[in-house]
Amino acid sequence: LPARDVSGEDLGPVRYQGLARIAWRSDQNGSSVSYEGRADYFDVLSYYQREFSALGFTQSVISATPKQETLRFSNGDEVLTLKIEAKPPLVSVDILSVPRS
Repeated sequence: LPARDVSGEDLGPVRYQGLARIAWRSDQNGSSVSYEGRADYFDVLSYYQREFSALGFTQSVISATPKQETLRFSNGDEVLTLKIEAKPPLVSVDILSVPRS
């Protein structure tokens, strides 16, 4: 893992502490960010579900397996898709933000 985050910015109102930003992209089609770090998969999954819910986001499950979930969080005009994946001993989180048409 990198010693520090790559350039870019965080997407969404919350970020799991201890994960490093390993990729960032932004263009006319939207923005995406990837994080990775040593963490418990279920702790990371629960963190994002709890924190987004506390901030008024509604959640829908796009897909789920024992080691990966893709979730969509919506709040007004803000829509974020999160893919959280167990890669023992690491966890990765990919967040995609697409502008509403």
